[in-house]
Amino acid sequence: MELKETLLAEALKIPNNSHPRLQTYGDTLHAVETPDVLHSKLIESCSMDTKNEQTQVYKLEPKFYGSICLSSTALASCFTGSAVLSVSELPI
Repeated sequence: MELKETLLAEALKIPNNSHPRLQTYGDTLHAVETPDVLHSKLIESCSMDTKNEQTQVYKLEPKFYGSICLSSTALASCFTGSAVLSVSELPI
């Protein structure tokens, strides 16, 4: 197990009164490294605006990096693309 996975597994062993179910997932934890940056088209496929002046997404300098943004919840589209998932397939 890598250091991050070990630390996350140990953190889940700490009693958590607000989310008690978290304690039960320590043995099946798999850490996922998210990309630091994503193309704006991928983020926009998650219905997040990247073009207006006021946005929830931080953009890197277009002059140097093109249409690259810092990653956030847009990561979900990397795994599903345009797929429609049933409730039983959701990670809950």
